[in-house]
Amino acid sequence: MSGLIRATTLGRYGRLTNGNAYCDDPQEPDHVRADGEWTMTGSAAADGIVMWFWEWKSLAGEGNRRA
Repeated sequence: MSGLIRATTLGRYGRLTNGNAYCDDPQEPDHVRADGEWTMTGSAAADGIVMWFWEWKSLAGEGNRRA
């Protein structure tokens, strides 16, 4: 079975009372397996919320395709 797997994670951003800006670090989706990796494909922010967009790349069979 093959198909594109995408996910979105959320975080916060804004300004502290002392004027410094802050933003949460990007968090990969919790769905992690040993046969692939998440790649960030973009981000967007509005109203104190930041969204990170992810795409799953399966590494299973990579060696067979290169041979």
